[in-house]
Amino acid sequence: AQNGIIKGKVVNEINNEPIPFANIVIQNTTIGATTDIDGNFEIKDLQPNLYNLLVSFLGFETKLIPEIQVSNS
Repeated sequence: AQNGIIKGKVVNEINNEPIPFANIVIQNTTIGATTDIDGNFEIKDLQPNLYNLLVSFLGFETKLIPEIQVSNS
Protein backbone atom coordinates (compact mmCIF):
# COMPACT_ATOMS: atom_id res chain seq x y z
CA ALA A 1 0.00 0.00 0.00
CA GLN A 2 1.16 3.49 -0.77
CA ASN A 3 1.11 6.38 1.65
CA GLY A 4 -1.32 9.24 1.19
CA ILE A 5 -1.19 12.80 -0.11
CA ILE A 6 -2.70 16.07 1.04
CA LYS A 7 -3.16 18.48 -1.83
CA GLY A 8 -5.13 21.64 -2.24
CA LYS A 9 -5.24 25.28 -3.23
CA VAL A 10 -4.76 28.35 -1.03
CA VAL A 11 -6.90 31.34 -1.99
CA ASN A 12 -7.74 34.73 -0.54
CA GLU A 13 -11.14 34.36 1.17
CA ILE A 14 -12.15 37.89 0.13
CA ASN A 15 -11.66 37.71 -3.65
CA ASN A 16 -10.91 33.98 -4.23
CA GLU A 17 -7.56 34.85 -5.86
CA PRO A 18 -4.81 32.22 -5.47
CA ILE A 19 -2.02 32.97 -2.98
CA PRO A 20 1.37 31.97 -4.43
CA PHE A 21 4.25 31.00 -2.12
CA ALA A 22 2.09 30.52 0.99
CA ASN A 23 3.45 28.08 3.58
CA ILE A 24 1.57 24.93 4.58
CA VAL A 25 2.91 22.94 7.53
CA ILE A 26 1.53 19.92 9.36
CA GLN A 27 1.03 21.15 12.91
CA ASN A 28 3.80 20.16 15.37
CA THR A 29 6.09 18.88 12.57
CA THR A 30 8.57 20.23 10.05
CA ILE A 31 6.68 18.55 7.18
CA GLY A 32 5.09 20.91 4.72
CA ALA A 33 5.00 22.59 1.34
CA THR A 34 4.87 25.95 -0.38
CA THR A 35 2.15 26.86 -2.87
CA ASP A 36 3.06 27.32 -6.52
CA ILE A 37 2.27 30.41 -8.60
CA ASP A 38 -1.38 29.25 -8.87
CA GLY A 39 -1.79 28.59 -5.11
CA ASN A 40 -1.59 24.79 -5.41
CA PHE A 41 0.33 22.50 -3.05
CA GLU A 42 0.99 18.81 -2.33
CA ILE A 43 2.39 17.07 0.73
CA LYS A 44 3.27 13.49 -0.24
CA ASP A 45 4.19 10.23 1.47
CA LEU A 46 2.01 10.67 4.56
CA GLN A 47 1.09 7.79 6.84
CA PRO A 48 -2.67 7.22 7.25
CA ASN A 49 -3.77 9.50 10.08
CA LEU A 50 -5.58 12.74 10.94
CA TYR A 51 -3.52 15.86 10.27
CA ASN A 52 -3.93 19.52 11.23
CA LEU A 53 -2.56 21.99 8.68
CA LEU A 54 -1.30 25.49 9.41
CA VAL A 55 -1.47 27.85 6.42
CA SER A 56 0.48 31.09 6.64
CA PHE A 57 1.42 33.99 4.41
CA LEU A 58 2.89 37.35 5.31
CA GLY A 59 0.11 39.89 5.80
CA PHE A 60 -2.59 37.27 6.40
CA GLU A 61 -3.79 35.63 9.60
CA THR A 62 -2.47 32.07 10.00
CA LYS A 63 -5.28 29.59 9.43
CA LEU A 64 -5.65 26.18 11.08
CA ILE A 65 -7.36 23.49 9.01
CA PRO A 66 -8.14 20.69 11.48
CA GLU A 67 -8.44 16.92 11.12
CA ILE A 68 -7.68 16.18 7.49
CA GLN A 69 -8.05 12.43 7.04
CA VAL A 70 -5.26 10.74 5.07
CA SER A 71 -5.69 7.14 3.99
CA ASN A 72 -3.68 4.77 1.80
CA SER A 73 -3.98 5.68 -1.86
